[in-house]
Amino acid sequence: MTIAEHRLTIIHQIEELSEESLIELEKIIAKLKAKQKSDDISDLGGFFKNNTIVLTNEELCKPVDFNEE
Repeated sequence: MTIAEHRLTIIHQIEELSEESLIELEKIIAKLKAKQKSDDISDLGGFFKNNTIVLTNEELCKPVDFNEE
């Protein structure tokens, strides 16, 4: 599924929410946006620490294809 398809799915789900749920969703989005603005990546340490995947320099420098599933 592409990012555009994910967004459409979410939009359709949002359209079905009650006003109370929309307010709660707005609060969650605000928290997520605030977290994204942080330059502190220390909370990602657990992910990188437990990651056993080792990439070569070629793999690390390979352009990203966002349409690839």
